[in-house]
Amino acid sequence: HLDRRMAEKRARAQVMSELRERLDKAQQHYLGAARAVGSAIKAFAHDPREAIREVARVSEESTAALLADPDSAIVLIAEKAHDDGHAAHSLSVMTLALLLGKQAGLPEAALHALGIGALLHDLGKQGINPSILRNNERNRHEESIYQTHCRRGFDEAARVGSLSQPMLAAILHHHERCDRRGF
Repeated sequence: HLDRRMAEKRARAQVMSELRERLDKAQQHYLGAARAVGSAIKAFAHDPREAIREVARVSEESTAALLADPDSAIVLIAEKAHDDGHAAHSLSVMTLALLLGKQAGLPEAALHALGIGALLHDLGKQGINPSILRNNERNRHEESIYQTHCRRGFDEAARVGSLSQPMLAAILHHHERCDRRGF
């Protein structure tokens, strides 16, 4: 009886150790991805091609990481949901989009494209006054400015000329209602 309890305790300890290792690995990926995405979004206006290359790299690595360990990805976005900042939000959106895409059976290449669109979805917010972005009770004028971020992001990304139509569509339509009635 004592041997069995000790074996069960060792098995639980092993499972917890493996879980900690997986979460640590996911955390390191997340921190690196957040830094890279934050820098890429800030640099987009000056060097959009390099910014897209960096976002594509993050999407590719994140897709591989998520396919290898989706549970850790879910834990991370739940943990980081309170983080302020564009990068944390973009990573959460990307992770959820990739999880949905995986569940829908999309091939890895399509997941990678979905990840890029998700990471760039709020690109158009860069030129909007932060006080408008933070305000959840915007007046009509502020709301119309806020709603321009989808088109602005699409236009900026389209000018680069290296994103596919599905990536651009993700940026343009990310606030579209399911019934296509608009923002």
